[in-house]
Amino acid sequence: MSEISLKQENLLNQNLKDDPDCLIQTHAAHILQSENFLRTENFIQHGTTSCRMHCISVARCSLAIAAKLHLPHDTVSLVRGALLHDFFLYDWHVKQPDMRGLHGYTHPKAAYAKASAEFSLNRIERDIILRHMFPLTIVPPRSVEAWLVCLSDKICSILEIFRNRPATASSNPIMGYGAMGQPDKPPRSDAVPHP
Repeated sequence: MSEISLKQENLLNQNLKDDPDCLIQTHAAHILQSENFLRTENFIQHGTTSCRMHCISVARCSLAIAAKLHLPHDTVSLVRGALLHDFFLYDWHVKQPDMRGLHGYTHPKAAYAKASAEFSLNRIERDIILRHMFPLTIVPPRSVEAWLVCLSDKICSILEIFRNRPATASSNPIMGYGAMGQPDKPPRSDAVPHP
């Protein structure tokens, strides 16, 4: 490999490493494009945020926290687990005849069952999906990646509920990015804050 192409590859790898949306697309395009993941756009998760957008926001937030804290982690497993953590494929606002118990307690197992039927999951991804609702799920996360998703899920959920829109950088200073691939613009200094 020539010196120029090696430098270009290193630059590309650095850009990829710094861009959560690029990491998500690179490591989980097959999930993002799957028929069932696309169906999650039809299910409202929190406020007016779809389950699909919530899962993407959680993946982005998890990557941003890991980067800011310089935490060693398995990026591929983190992204895949975050995208699949709420892969339960039903409207949780409507009582499901085959579900026992409250959604907050039961959906991690439902999401794991659906995700493992459609995708091959590793130990970390399983941990992320099954433990992201800790402390409602009594067993705590066992991996750094699962702790990141557990925390990010709560951050994004709170923002989605109280701001009634998906968690993006404009509502979440940790993330630093807007909608998939679009950096948020910093607020204008002369802008009047909204109540």
